[in-house]
Amino acid sequence: MAKVSIIVPVYKVEQYLEKCVDSLREQTLSDIEIILVDDGSPDRCPEICDNYARIDKRIKVIHKQNGGLGLARNSGIEIATGEFIAFLDSDDYVDKEIYQCLYDHATKNNLDICYCDVINFDYKDNRVLYPRTKPATIYEGKDEVFLFSSYILAASKSDDSRVFYPNMSWNAIYKGVIIRNNEIRFKSERVYVSEDVLFHLESLIYFKKIGWFDAPLVYHYMSNANSLTNTIRPQKIQAALNMIKIVIVESRELYPNFSAMDEAAASYIIKLINDISISIASLILNPFKRFSFLKEFLIGAYNIVSEPISFIDGIHKSKTNVALNKWAYGKLIQSILYYNSSCLIKRIKLATKKILHINQN
Repeated sequence: MAKVSIIVPVYKVEQYLEKCVDSLREQTLSDIEIILVDDGSPDRCPEICDNYARIDKRIKVIHKQNGGLGLARNSGIEIATGEFIAFLDSDDYVDKEIYQCLYDHATKNNLDICYCDVINFDYKDNRVLYPRTKPATIYEGKDEVFLFSSYILAASKSDDSRVFYPNMSWNAIYKGVIIRNNEIRFKSERVYVSEDVLFHLESLIYFKKIGWFDAPLVYHYMSNANSLTNTIRPQKIQAALNMIKIVIVESRELYPNFSAMDEAAASYIIKLINDISISIASLILNPFKRFSFLKEFLIGAYNIVSEPISFIDGIHKSKTNVALNKWAYGKLIQSILYYNSSCLIKRIKLATKKILHINQN
């Protein structure tokens, strides 16, 4: 049994894949299993995966029909044998000591999950530490794990920060026996807009001790044009609405009578509504399509949330957000117009700076 199985879904990342896999092969923790899941990639990725498997016996390759990131990870879980299981996106890479550090910290403290910090970078190699405002500490027992679950979902209404802990699955190792015994799996990001958020919301209830290693050991590329986060399609609108529904339901059913989770769920949903609305307004250039998408999403979200005003109330970031406040009071057309106008103003400012060669940093 390997100490850590690392599952890497692969799809249309030909220019990033070798750096990702090389960062895994160079790990100071050599007792690892690398599972490359070719999700029906149409480029040279399948060939690259097979070439790596030929030169490194620790590498296993799965070739499957395209089904999306979440289902690709599930295929990897099915064959993972490691004491711990980790996930890494194929357009990211990691520090050569990440799995040694996480494994040592987890075994020393008898952790079921061990997370670390993340560095974001773009095509110009500009780098910034992903925000985390809660300490790198250990949460043990049902009550503390529930509290961590609420922290990783979203910052509370009254807090100035938008992030207590980063909510992603690829900066951690998870005890394999717990994943296998409880049949923990990912939802499809084609059905729900964030597979990592749901993975944590649904699975953390099975873990008893969770810790954080205080170091940025994952390098996350922010500018991949093929990334799901950089596109808006009709199915993403429905996936966002599905996400709102399931977070409301599961936060109440899985964490009953836990006020911190209720507040975190409300904060997450408001952030999601705002982020998706801004994405629609900023990424869709056709004004008629943009209005149509915003209308579909904002009306759909309003109909799902039973008490929109109570969701808005007290959330620091929403107090000055005119569009969200209009939405909360049912003034949906005004909300659409505000999202439209605010994004248009931002685009004009950016274009002006670019034309005048003003430093945008």
